[in-house]
Amino acid sequence: MTHMRLALTTFSWLIWRDVRVIGKDFWNTFIDAVLLPLNMALVSGYILPHLGLPADYGSFMLVSSAVGMCFNSVGIDAGQLAADLEGQKSISYELSLPITYWLICIKTALAYAIKAAVASILVLPIGALLFYKQFDITNISFFKVLLMYSIINIFFSFFALSIALWVKDSVSVGRFWIRWGWQLFLLAGFQFSWATLYRISPHLAIINLLNPLVYPFEGLRAAFLGQEGFIDFWACLLALIIFTVLFVMLTLRLFKKRLDCI
Repeated sequence: MTHMRLALTTFSWLIWRDVRVIGKDFWNTFIDAVLLPLNMALVSGYILPHLGLPADYGSFMLVSSAVGMCFNSVGIDAGQLAADLEGQKSISYELSLPITYWLICIKTALAYAIKAAVASILVLPIGALLFYKQFDITNISFFKVLLMYSIINIFFSFFALSIALWVKDSVSVGRFWIRWGWQLFLLAGFQFSWATLYRISPHLAIINLLNPLVYPFEGLRAAFLGQEGFIDFWACLLALIIFTVLFVMLTLRLFKKRLDCI
């Protein structure tokens, strides 16, 4: 019992140590996190409709951009870990503390998730003010948004961490994102809904359900824009939980193997 209490105390301290760096440069971090998604949404909402896109495309892309920033944030953190593993391996210090390797692994992913969530949490509220005429605010379920937003960041963190542990070096991390990661991201529906893809090609849309990145887009849109036109919110949540569990198991296995943990 004493050993477990000590391990959990160490676990909490390590998360706080990793997360508190946000406060040291909060405003720059905040600007970096909201500037790009809001600019993309503004272009989509006030310029692209003049080229024939729907009038509410800005609010649609607002959700896409918020998901994209979370995805990008954890990807950057995971890339830094990959660079550390081929260099100083500073994470080895954490493994010398009175805590099990699997708690270190979970701590790392949760720290990524918390930092991504905190940095990007205001993207949707600010965007809602910019596009208040484009969607019905009564469609927003704040409970569902917070629930989906939380699981999205946790899922992305374990997904990105598993990649960082799987590839051999930081160069391979960048190559993975270019060849596979961002392709899955774009095909998952960054610029279109799953229903749109189904109307174009039902077979391709059904195959695309195997892409775990589909569910963050569809789930958060259903929570923020209303259920109509998107995959059922609860189905998205269940799918994300299942994929998260699978990536947690994969990440723990890769972490143990990569760092020679006993």
